[in-house]
Amino acid sequence: MRSKPPLLLLDTRRPFEVVVLGVAVPLRPAEWKLLWALVQTPGQVVTYNALWHALWQEPLQEPGQIYAHASRLRAKLRQVHPLKHLADLIRTIPKRGIMLDARPNTIEIHSGCHRPSWVRNTHPAWYPTLEAQGF
Repeated sequence: MRSKPPLLLLDTRRPFEVVVLGVAVPLRPAEWKLLWALVQTPGQVVTYNALWHALWQEPLQEPGQIYAHASRLRAKLRQVHPLKHLADLIRTIPKRGIMLDARPNTIEIHSGCHRPSWVRNTHPAWYPTLEAQGF
């Protein structure tokens, strides 16, 4: 049994949320696709062309849209626990792409299993609870 939730949990049957440190965070479809593309190679830069193709299945048109989705994703991560610098997980590498700055062993990917009992819905009242658990 897991003593602490993983940093990130993605479930392919729940493409409308990511679980961050045990807290469910709702995502827009493009944000989930962006995060999905990044978790495939954590710690490595994913080029803007590859991200654009993952989001829209066509060649790169305008990287500004990728920046906007990455910015919204960072804002949602920041809401989970403002003191943990979770927004820093999504790093822009100028002129190259975006990187998920996380170790692979901190990420879990599920495919339709039951939602773990330790998953909570996003709510500011849980911030102290997360801090008490050592996050």
